[in-house]
Amino acid sequence: MAELSVVGKSIPRLDALEKVTGKAKYSADLKLPRMLYARVLRSPHPHAKIVRIDTLKAEKAPGVKAVVTGRDIPIIPGKEAPTERLGYIRDRWLLAREKVRFAGEAVAAVAAETPEEAEEALSLIKVEYTELPAIFDPLEAMKPGAPQ
Repeated sequence: MAELSVVGKSIPRLDALEKVTGKAKYSADLKLPRMLYARVLRSPHPHAKIVRIDTLKAEKAPGVKAVVTGRDIPIIPGKEAPTERLGYIRDRWLLAREKVRFAGEAVAAVAAETPEEAEEALSLIKVEYTELPAIFDPLEAMKPGAPQ
């Protein structure tokens, strides 16, 4: 019986030539009829209460088809934990609802006819935050009374 082993051997990539010559197609290269482009607004704060999100100007911007926030994601009635609700990724919301828990957490999203229109609409969304205490040390985070 012949022994097959690829460990330590150079294996030719079937797509190598297309990739190095720029002919390979990636998902970002796809252009489909009526395709929309999405952009996500992210929190600049590591921990903050979302006081208000004003999306009115973004909704009226040219080319915009949709603007969504965490309030637009449906909740299964009677469920308290994010893992028991729609619109979550494991232990957090797709879009933050009442507060953000890390810098860069998604707060709102825009879908528009062009990437430029989506970017412009994103810049029109105004979010009012109240910053909350943030802890950056794991030992501090484990202490009683530390912000969750």
